[in-house]
Amino acid sequence: RSKQDIIPVIIDSFGGDIYALSSMIDAINHCSLPISTIVEGKAMGAAAILFSFGKEGYRYMGENARLMIHKISYSNGSSKIKMGDYETTTTDNVDVLNKHVFGLMSKNCGKEEDYFYSQIKAKNNADWHLNATECAEHNIANHIKLPLMKIDMAINVSFG
Repeated sequence: RSKQDIIPVIIDSFGGDIYALSSMIDAINHCSLPISTIVEGKAMGAAAILFSFGKEGYRYMGENARLMIHKISYSNGSSKIKMGDYETTTTDNVDVLNKHVFGLMSKNCGKEEDYFYSQIKAKNNADWHLNATECAEHNIANHIKLPLMKIDMAINVSFG
């Protein structure tokens, strides 16, 4: 059994898939140890939302790190979708997902449920780039520094 009291998640990412993010959120929510999220360099898109899932007080961001928040974009790989189908089903689904993940992010940061969704909407859905100080002002980051981590490791292997 590990003697650690917190799990650090180091983030330096251009972002990724909303469904992969959903899986990570579930893993964090079901973890028995608190999670500390640490942005080194960048956290964009899904990575920015993931950053907000660090325990309050344990979200760290390097002084020169950047965060970018944007609405979910739809990609269906190589398959083709009829425009009518895209407009009626995909647009509705993407909007539901946007409201959901931005609602979670808002809750994580101690804001009203529509806080981040409204911020993006007010920016005409443009990408929202924030530096570390701006992230602290919106309570996305709790600390503008990288934490000092001390790692002690012991490995025991036995064969029968």
